[in-house]
Amino acid sequence: MPGRMRRSHTYLIALSGFMLLLFSCDNMGKRENHGPIVLGDSSSIVTETNAKNLQDMVMDLHPNIPVSTPVPTDTPKQAEKKPVIDTQRTANTEAKPAVLPDGLNVAFKEILFSIPGINTKSYRTQNLAKANGATYQLLSGSLNGKQIHLGNGTANKVSQRYQTLIVLKNDLGTLPLETLNNLTDWEELSGKNNTYTIAGLNGKLEGADLNLSLLQKAIKNAGRKHHLSKRSEQEWINSVRNTRNNKRTITVALRSVIWKIDGKDAGKTYSKQVRVDLPAPEFEKE
Repeated sequence: MPGRMRRSHTYLIALSGFMLLLFSCDNMGKRENHGPIVLGDSSSIVTETNAKNLQDMVMDLHPNIPVSTPVPTDTPKQAEKKPVIDTQRTANTEAKPAVLPDGLNVAFKEILFSIPGINTKSYRTQNLAKANGATYQLLSGSLNGKQIHLGNGTANKVSQRYQTLIVLKNDLGTLPLETLNNLTDWEELSGKNNTYTIAGLNGKLEGADLNLSLLQKAIKNAGRKHHLSKRSEQEWINSVRNTRNNKRTITVALRSVIWKIDGKDAGKTYSKQVRVDLPAPEFEKE
């Protein structure tokens, strides 16, 4: 009897387990037909308790980065550092004035422009084969009365204009007023056989239109540039109040001369300009 009861008890346990498994499968099939898992539904959460299944499948990455060996800095060669090159300063140093002692010669692609008898310089390299203009500074010699010679072509005309500025000269010294400048209109030069004579740069030069207000403003600008005191600045202003009685106080100085060459080369018209700057009047204090 006890053996039979034991077998019956085992049979009931097995039958209960089979019914429980069958019921779980039936519920899973029904849940799959209800659609996707709903967030917040605790019945869809699976909790894993096996520590073996919770381990990472990817091992931690430890890259083998080689450590660079420190370079000693106490040796003479390795401690020596090359100086940093200042490109702007180097460019200015290398761009030395190109002095032309035998006169000014400007070789444009279309025409050669020359003024013999003067010395000029250029502070930068100018690609005259592509340029429409060139600028130089006069070192020695005068411009008025000199001749312009053209070569390697023929121009239709050569025109000239110039720029002036006002300079104050009296017992206080010399004060250039650079804000009071004037640029004249173009005037055609007379010439033939590719030779033209420079004229109109002596005698009375065209200056800027003046009045007391403009003079006072220009003196204040010059005063700031040359760091004049308020007292010195006022003395300069007072010196121009009676300019009608003292014409020598205000003078007109030539600052630059520009020539324009108009012509035709290979059927195409061209226009080139050459400018020569004269040394700027210097500030002098008596």
